[in-house]
Amino acid sequence: MKNNAMHYKMYKAKKNIVFAGLATTAVLAGLTLSNVNNTASADTVSGAPITSSAASDNGSAAGSAATSDATSNAVSAANAKVTSDNAANSSAIATNSAAVKSDAEKSVPASSNTTDPKAAVSEANQLTSQAKQITDNTATASQNLSNANATLASASANVTSATAAYSAAKKAADQASSNANNAAAAYSAAKSAADAATSAAVVAQQKANAAGQDYTTASDALVKANKAAADAQAAANAAGEKLEEAKAAQTKAEADLATAHEANVTAINNYNAAKDAVANAQTAFDNARNAETSAEEAATKAGSVEDWKANVANAEKEAENAEAALNTAKENASAAQKAFDEARNAETSAEEAATKAGSVEDWKANVANAEKEAENAEAALNTAKENASAAQKAFDEAKNAETSAEEAASQAGSVEDWKANVASASAAVNSASAALSDAHDANITAIDNYKAASNAASDAQVAYNNNASVQNYTAAQKAYSDAAVAESTAAATYKKALSDWHAGNISDVEWNQAQDAYQAAVDAYATAEQNMTNAMPENVYKAAQDAESAAAAAYKKALSDWHAGNISDAEWNQAQDAWQNAVDTYAAAEKTYNDYKSLGEKLNTANDNLKAAQHQVNVAAQNFKTAKANLDAANTNLQEAQNGLTAATKANQAYLDAQTAANEAGKKAEDANNAVKDAQGVADQAENNLTAANDGLAAAKKAHQAYLDAQAAANKAGAALEDAQANLKAAQHQVIVARNNYKAAADAVKTAKANVAAAQKAFDDARNAETAADDAQAVAQEAFNKAQAAFDEARNAETKADEAAKAANDKLATATKAYDDAENALTKADEAVEAAHQEVLTANQNLKDAQANVEAAQKVVNEAAANAAKASQLLQQAQDLLKNIDWSQNNNGNNGGNQNNGGNTNNGGNQNNGGNTNNGGNTNNGTTNGNNGVVNGDAANNGATVKDPATPSKQPAAALPQTGNENSAAVVALGAAAAMFGFGLAAKKREY
Repeated sequence: MKNNAMHYKMYKAKKNIVFAGLATTAVLAGLTLSNVNNTASADTVSGAPITSSAASDNGSAAGSAATSDATSNAVSAANAKVTSDNAANSSAIATNSAAVKSDAEKSVPASSNTTDPKAAVSEANQLTSQAKQITDNTATASQNLSNANATLASASANVTSATAAYSAAKKAADQASSNANNAAAAYSAAKSAADAATSAAVVAQQKANAAGQDYTTASDALVKANKAAADAQAAANAAGEKLEEAKAAQTKAEADLATAHEANVTAINNYNAAKDAVANAQTAFDNARNAETSAEEAATKAGSVEDWKANVANAEKEAENAEAALNTAKENASAAQKAFDEARNAETSAEEAATKAGSVEDWKANVANAEKEAENAEAALNTAKENASAAQKAFDEAKNAETSAEEAASQAGSVEDWKANVASASAAVNSASAALSDAHDANITAIDNYKAASNAASDAQVAYNNNASVQNYTAAQKAYSDAAVAESTAAATYKKALSDWHAGNISDVEWNQAQDAYQAAVDAYATAEQNMTNAMPENVYKAAQDAESAAAAAYKKALSDWHAGNISDAEWNQAQDAWQNAVDTYAAAEKTYNDYKSLGEKLNTANDNLKAAQHQVNVAAQNFKTAKANLDAANTNLQEAQNGLTAATKANQAYLDAQTAANEAGKKAEDANNAVKDAQGVADQAENNLTAANDGLAAAKKAHQAYLDAQAAANKAGAALEDAQANLKAAQHQVIVARNNYKAAADAVKTAKANVAAAQKAFDDARNAETAADDAQAVAQEAFNKAQAAFDEARNAETKADEAAKAANDKLATATKAYDDAENALTKADEAVEAAHQEVLTANQNLKDAQANVEAAQKVVNEAAANAAKASQLLQQAQDLLKNIDWSQNNNGNNGGNQNNGGNTNNGGNQNNGGNTNNGGNTNNGTTNGNNGVVNGDAANNGATVKDPATPSKQPAAALPQTGNENSAAVVALGAAAAMFGFGLAAKKREY
C-alpha cells in the first residue's frame, strides 16, 4: 500500500506540472496579445521615407542621375521586400484562419461524470489539449495581425518614398524639358536672326528708294498745308463764339439742377424718417399682436372658450377700427411707441400670470377631484390602521416563538457569528460579482462609446467631404492632376514631333501644330494649378471679399458719375445691381467658408473623442481583469465561511426556522405600519391638493382679467402703428415728386452739357485743324530730311546685315549642339519618370495588399477571440472531472492490513469531510441560505463569468487593428483559470 500511495503522489505531481505549464503558456499568450498590436498600425505609419533629389538648373546632370538611380534602387528593393512579406503574411493568415475555424467547428465533448482516476485524467488531458490548441491559435492570430500591421506600415512608408521619388524624377524631367525648350528657342532665334540679316540689305535699298518718293510727296503737301491753315483759322473764330453761348446755357441748367437736387435730398430724408417710424411702429404692432395671441392662448385655458371667442371677435373688430386712426401717427408717433411698450409689458405680465394660473374650468375640476380624493384617502387610512393592529399581534406571537427556539438552540453553539461571517463573505461575493458585472458593462459601454465615437468621426468626415468648399477644392485638385498627366503626355508627343521634324518626317506646319499642342497643355496645366489655388476655401472666400470691395468702390464711383451726369440711369441701375450681386455672392461665400471651418473643427473634435474612447476601452478591459480576480478571492472566502455555517446550521435549524417566521411576521407588521403611513400621507396630500385647487381657481380668474386689460392696451398700440404707415405713404409721395423734379432738372443739365460739348468740340476741331495744317508743313519738310537720312542708314544697315548674318550662323551652330545635348538629357529624364511611376503603382498595390492582410488578420483574431469561451469551458470540464475523481479506487482491495489502518481510515474520514464541503443538499436545506448552492457553483466555475454552454455570452465588437485588449484579456482569463486549477490540485495532494 505504501508503494502504491507513493506512485499516486508522483502521478498527481506530474499532472500539476502539466496544468502549471498550461497556465503559464496561456498567461504569456494573453500578455503577448495585449502588447503586440501596439507596435504598428494602419493609422500611424512609421519608417523614414527615402529622399531623392531632382536635377537642378546648374547643369550637374551626373550628380542628379546618380542620386535618382540610388533612390530608384532603394524604392525597388523596399517594394520587393514588402511584396515578399505580404505573400508570407497572407499564407500564414490563411493557415491560421483554417485552424481557428477548425477550433470553432470542433464541438466541446459532452460532460462526463466518471469517478475513475485514469478515465477522468485521460479525458481531462484531451480537454486541456483542445483548450491549449485554441490558446495557441489565438496567440498565432495575434502575431499574424502584428506582422500584417508592421508590413502595412512599411508599405505606407514605401508609398511615401515612391511618391517622393516620382515627384523628384518628374521635377527633373520638367527641368530637362524646360532646358530642351530653351535650347530649341535659342536655335529658332539664331536661325531667324540669320534669315533676317540676309534680307536686311534688300530692305534697306527699298527704304532708300521709298525715301526719294517721300521727298517729292512732302513738297506738294507743304503747299496744301499753307492754304488749310488760313481756312482753319477762320473756322476756329466762328466756333469760339458758339462755345460761349452754350456755356451760358449750361450755367443756368446747372443752377436748376442744384435746386432740384436739394429738394430731392430733403424728400428722401423725409421718406427715410417716415419709413423708420413705420418700421418701428410695425415692429411694435407685430410684438403686440404676438403677445396678444400668446395671451389669448393662455386665457383660453383659464376661461370659457365661447366667452373668449367673443372677446377675440371684439378685439379683432377694435383692431380693424383702429387701423383707420393711422393718419394721426406722425404727431403721436412718440406717444404711441411709449404706450405700446407699456401695453406690451403689461400684456406679457398678464400672459405669464395667466399661464401660471391655468384654466379656470380645469381648476374647478381639480377642486372636485381633490375633495373626492380626500374622502377616499380617509377611508383607506382607517383600513390600514386595522391591518397594522392585526399584523403587530402576529409579530408579537412570532417573536415569542423565536425566543423559545433561540434558547433551545443555544446549546448547539453560536450561529450568529457564523451568520455574520457568511453574510460578510456573501456580501463580498455579491459586491465582487456586481463589480465584475459593472466592469463588464463598463467594458461593453466603452466599446459602444468607441463605436459611437467612430461613427461620429465618420459622419464628421462625410459632412466635411460634402462641404461645397471641400468638394470644389477636391475637384480642382483632380483637374490639376489630370492636367499634369495631360502635360506629360503632350511633352512626350512634342519630343517625338521634334525628333521627326529634325529627321524630316513631318512638315513645318505639323511641327508648329505639335508645338502649339504642347504649349496648350502647358497653359492648361498652369491654369489648373492656378484654379486649384483659387479653389482653396480661404482663397474663394478672400476672392468674394475682394470682389465685394471692388464692386462697392465701383458703386461709389458710379454714384458720383451719375450725379455728375457722366452716366445714364440705366448704367447707374446696372452699377447698383452689380454691387448687390457682389454682396449676395460674398454673403454666400462667407457662409460656405464658415461652414467649412465649423465642419473642420467638428471633425477634429470627433477624432479627439475617438482617441479618448479608445483609451476608455483599454481602461475598462483592465478593470474587468481586476474585478475577476477580486471575485475569485471573495468566492474562496465565502466557501470557508459556508463550511463553518453548515456545521452550525444542523444544530440550530429549528432556531433558523423560528427566526424566519418571526422575520416574516415582522416584515408584515412593518408593511402594515408603512401602509398606515402611506395612507396618512395620501390623506394629507389630498387635503393639500384641495387647498391648492381652490387657490389656483382664484389665481386663474385674476390672471384672465389682467389679460383683458393688456389686450386693450395692445389694440391702442396697433392704432398708433397704422397712423405711422399713413405718414409713410405721404412722405413717399413727396419723394416721388422730388425725384421727378430732379430728373427733369438733370435732363436739362444734360442737354446744356451736350450743347456745350458740341460747341466745344466744334471749336476744338477748328483749332486742331489749324494746328494740323501748320504741323503738316513742318512734317513735309522733316519728311524730306528724314528720307535722305533713311537712305544713308539703309546703306549702312545693308553692310551691318551681312556681318550680322555671319555672326548669326556661328550662333546657330552653337545652339544646335546645345539643343542636341538637352534632348538627350530629356530622354533620360523621361525614362526615369516612367520607372518611378511604375514603382509608385507597385507601392500602392502593396499597400492595398497589406491592408487586405490586416483586415483578414483582424477577422481571424476576432474569430479566435470568439473561441475563448469554448477554451474556458474545456478547462472547466477538465477541472470538474478531476474534482469528481474517487481517489479511493487506487487502494488495493485485497490488502486487508492497509484497509484496517486506522490512520488511513481517518484520512478517509477527511475525505468525507471534503464531501460535506461539496454537499449542496445540506447547503440548500434552509430558506435563508437557499442561494448558497448557486454561489458554490459559481466558485467551482472560477467566477460568474463562466456561462452555460447553451447560452454563449455576447462577444464585444472587434476593435481596430491597433488594439487587441479584449482578445488578450480572454486568454489571460484562460491562463488564470488553469493556474487556479493547478494550484487546487497541489493543495489537494496533501490529503494523501
